[in-house]
Amino acid sequence: MTERSIGAPSVVPVRPVASASRAHLPVLDGVRAVSIALVLAGHLLPLGPKSLALNGTVAELGMALFFCLSGFLIVSFLEAKPDVLEFSVRRIFRIVPGLALFLVIAIAAGVGVSLRSALIDLSFTANYNYDGLVEGVTSHLWSLSVEMQFYMAIAMIVLAFGRRGLWLVLIAAPIVTALRIQAGAYVNINTHLRVDEILSGGILALFIHRQSPSFSLSLRPSLATAGIAALGVLWLLSARDSAGPIAYARPYLTAALVGALLIGPFPGLQMLLSHWVLRYVANISYALYLYHPLMSSGPLGGYGTVTTYLVKRPITVLLTWGAAHVSTYYWERPFSDFARGRLMKLLRRRGPINSSEH
Repeated sequence: MTERSIGAPSVVPVRPVASASRAHLPVLDGVRAVSIALVLAGHLLPLGPKSLALNGTVAELGMALFFCLSGFLIVSFLEAKPDVLEFSVRRIFRIVPGLALFLVIAIAAGVGVSLRSALIDLSFTANYNYDGLVEGVTSHLWSLSVEMQFYMAIAMIVLAFGRRGLWLVLIAAPIVTALRIQAGAYVNINTHLRVDEILSGGILALFIHRQSPSFSLSLRPSLATAGIAALGVLWLLSARDSAGPIAYARPYLTAALVGALLIGPFPGLQMLLSHWVLRYVANISYALYLYHPLMSSGPLGGYGTVTTYLVKRPITVLLTWGAAHVSTYYWERPFSDFARGRLMKLLRRRGPINSSEH
């Protein structure tokens, strides 16, 4: 019989994700699926009494998750392989083809998107030049501007300083948060007042990937469950318009929640988040995000009626899913495969553009 202390509390070892910077993390697919589900729910569904303004809250939570994941994955990639050329090519070919097709379709649909506004969106400056944001059709594209501006900045930093430059996210995040506090900006689409949500994911990546393999924690399951529950409540409150100063902590609460899901003793939840259905939703999430406002515009628009939510919204969801599936697998993926394969081989012949540190 194995010796055991009678009455000793059960504990669960908690360790950082080993080699996560080089490995695919199925849990993050589930988190990405949840993020797009929250955004779509906030934009397309009736969520509680209007006085509670739950739609805005839910959509902001989805965006916070999306941005945090982006920062985590980008810093993870560059931590594992500080190859600025490959990083830049893969990011451009991941984002631009899908966006370009969406804008062509939006212009052809005659819903107010002009060639000029489309060019602003493609320049990734729409979060400062608001002429690129057509209400109800392309007003969500500000987030791609924040993303791409972050990509360019982090690429230049890594090119100049190598992996060491990634530590700058630890400095940049609180600076951006301080700017938000100074401006009283709980929610803002300008990069200098929003990018701390991406940078927080980068901080999480540095924490996880640079821990010693021997590092571990031991937590009682009940304590871990109570902790993540409390964290979840604070995270939910941080996206409320009436939340007050806690909104400034939203980036870090989001990163802490994602980190807990990655390394915490929650096998059931982690298995659920790794389900193939959520992986599929994660795969088409970018296109889902692009197309959902367009599909709900025109005759499918309108709010507050039974017809809208029992007929129009289901049709919107089906059209959005169909467009996202086709765009992802028959338009975007060939471009991504080309960028990772033939294009990278061609560019390598001209010499790599890597960081100063390998």
